[in-house]
Amino acid sequence: MILPKANPALIQDAIPALGSKNPAAIFANPKVEIQVEELNCPVWGYCDQIPVLDFRLTSSNDDEAQYILYVLIDDKLYEFPGSHAQISVEETPGEGAKVTYWAESTTSAFALSDNSFRMRYVPSGSEHIFQLLGEQWVDEIPGGALVWDMFPPMDLIEYGWAEQIKEADDLYTDIDYTLLAGRLIWEGIVLPGDCPNRGLLANGAADTCGMEAARERVVDWQNKHNEDILEAAIHAHVPARLLKGVIAQESQFYAKWEKPDEYGLGMLTERGVDMLLQWNEDYFMAKCGPIFGTDYCRIGYLNLKDEQQAVLIGYIMQYIGTEKEYQVLAEALYASCYQANYIVSYYTDLKPNQVADYETMWRIALGIYHAGFGCMSDGVSAGWGGGAERLEWNNISPYLIGDCVSAADYFDKVANYSE
Repeated sequence: MILPKANPALIQDAIPALGSKNPAAIFANPKVEIQVEELNCPVWGYCDQIPVLDFRLTSSNDDEAQYILYVLIDDKLYEFPGSHAQISVEETPGEGAKVTYWAESTTSAFALSDNSFRMRYVPSGSEHIFQLLGEQWVDEIPGGALVWDMFPPMDLIEYGWAEQIKEADDLYTDIDYTLLAGRLIWEGIVLPGDCPNRGLLANGAADTCGMEAARERVVDWQNKHNEDILEAAIHAHVPARLLKGVIAQESQFYAKWEKPDEYGLGMLTERGVDMLLQWNEDYFMAKCGPIFGTDYCRIGYLNLKDEQQAVLIGYIMQYIGTEKEYQVLAEALYASCYQANYIVSYYTDLKPNQVADYETMWRIALGIYHAGFGCMSDGVSAGWGGGAERLEWNNISPYLIGDCVSAADYFDKVANYSE
């Protein structure tokens, strides 16, 4: 999938109004680019002064062309002669403002194709909240927010399940996983001492005595791969707490459960890998290119032959049970973000940021990971079809029935484990 871009028509509409004589002759020059930097405020953080954005045009051309920089913030247009501009950011609405910028040569029929991002700046007492949604800041943006083009609540990304974890120690948990404890006892990794029935219940879980005997090992077991989880989450741009919560919910960090067609820590299926390759374009290209060639893979996963798709699925399934499995699961969650974006846009005819909030989108994305596209497609379609003005989870979950019913509280279980 391709992240949202600005509509090229914007530049064609704006340039005639700005005096260009021959819009048909305008073209993009790959040797010219505009760099945008924030000068005095951290992206996705607080600062104690008004944010300033710096726009700087760089060119590798040998000519002495002169330029005009244009910056359009919502419907307010700024014009700067030359190749450098700075703008003190004004307060934006809660949903943010769209920033589109481009350059036009004053000495030739040339305009740099427009680029855009979204920006939110909200004064808060003596502090200023400053957030930017654009590909150049992807590493700072909370998981999923760039795909959905929306600004999550600050409390979630500071303290909640979407917290932007920087240290593996921040993922530490000490949950009594009784099924994990049972398997550790069964395999002889934990010796339950004088516990009756070896500390095991009839379903294989540890009883109170068995859990007490296994607790230290269970805590160690659930935390020994926090570094791998964090690294995978950062690379895939998903919340690390949610990734760990998904593993906890699916397997309790025990990778050898025997379930039909489900494998590993995330109970991944071949259909799940198929979804990953369809919707996570960067991951698909990274895996397809070395096997079939980058040029050929640009036709897209769905245009590959069935046997080629099967080769890629099998290739990725080999990662299950290795340290690479964490990255596969993280990338699958990111693919679910794109699929959630598609479902919401398709059934509402609106962008996610116009109709849903950040948590609802993650509920849909995790529902896709757990129960599949069909379940969440039906739920969103029916939930929106009732005439609601907003797409809220309590309008969607009643329609998750039959084989889809487990998706109704899946997010809550994952989030509970993640905290």
